[in-house]
Amino acid sequence: IGLADAVWPHAELMTKVTGLATRIAANGPLAVAECKRLIHLGQSVSLEAALALEQKSFGMLFSTEDQREGMSAFLAKPKRAAQFKGQ
Repeated sequence: IGLADAVWPHAELMTKVTGLATRIAANGPLAVAECKRLIHLGQSVSLEAALALEQKSFGMLFSTEDQREGMSAFLAKPKRAAQFKGQ
């Protein structure tokens, strides 16, 4: 579906993939799950429908505890890693 954004030599593949998976896993689980859901849905709906779904999801995710935790961690002085709980 055109999501590849990098190509690595075979010798580096597992290291690079593990790093990418670690970066994804550090994000809020609700947001990651919703992104995956929208990527899959986006393959079978129009652009307008996909954008409407994205807007609805953004509103839903914006009201979560994870969003508040992420914003708090980002604005903290010094910045800190967010502790997402999937809520």
